[in-house]
Amino acid sequence: MSLRNKLGGMVHYDTELGPIAPYFVRRYGVHPGALILAGTGDNPATLLGCGGHAVLSLGSSYTVNGRMREILPSASGEYNVFGYTPGTAMALTVFTNGAKVHEAFLDKYLPADSGKNDTNARWDGYIAAAGEAVLQEDERLMLPYLREESVPLRPAGIVRDGFDERDAGVNIRSLHISQALSLKLHSDHLSRTQTLCVVGGASRNRFLRQMIADAFDADTYSIRHAGFAAALGCAISGARALLDTTYEEAALRFAQIDQASSVRHAPENQQTILKLLRRYDKMEKGAARRPPL
Repeated sequence: MSLRNKLGGMVHYDTELGPIAPYFVRRYGVHPGALILAGTGDNPATLLGCGGHAVLSLGSSYTVNGRMREILPSASGEYNVFGYTPGTAMALTVFTNGAKVHEAFLDKYLPADSGKNDTNARWDGYIAAAGEAVLQEDERLMLPYLREESVPLRPAGIVRDGFDERDAGVNIRSLHISQALSLKLHSDHLSRTQTLCVVGGASRNRFLRQMIADAFDADTYSIRHAGFAAALGCAISGARALLDTTYEEAALRFAQIDQASSVRHAPENQQTILKLLRRYDKMEKGAARRPPL
């Protein structure tokens, strides 16, 4: 039998394929009545597991993943379009310079021999060095490209607007603000949402979360057991099929928000953010482009 016949034809995500094979019942003790659904990728599953609207993953690199207003490919190649739930699509943008830049700044400005040997204490000091969350129009901005950047295509090299690397507090604050502005600037293809699910290691940085909430003019939250968001999304798909309900209802029922993680956007920063976005956009466009691979 050919591989094509073994695999079967292409079907939509979550199509019911039939009961589980007896092998898995014997080998792993799975219930013989288990229903098999066609699978999906980890990014669509994570989006569903986080509630189904928009997800910012703040890991070594940052990703913005969410439902699209309309299905349009990226003319600049900055995001990829994927099928999501039947009849809808999602877009995914990946920023190379994410939490790794903060780690580099932590080691530079609060090294382990600075008197704070405990890593958590160093991070607390690092975040405190960013200052107050009230924004000013003359905030110092940077292009934080520790490595070659993918969105937008730019060569490696941190570009600072009117300051140098010596002042720890200015650099740490600028990095937080500039990353939030970049995330927003390259996410306008997403559907408008009043809430953002934020996951990943850097999501525990409350100052960064506040800057993201203000840049997107949306409240942010995390879900319980965020490290298992993709698996939860698959479980929500299964619940939708078994309970004969909608994706929205299943996600609302099973994606549990960590209420303590909520960060609300600050209305007093709204007008300032718009001006900072224009400044950052101009600064970014003035930087030399990196030729695509």
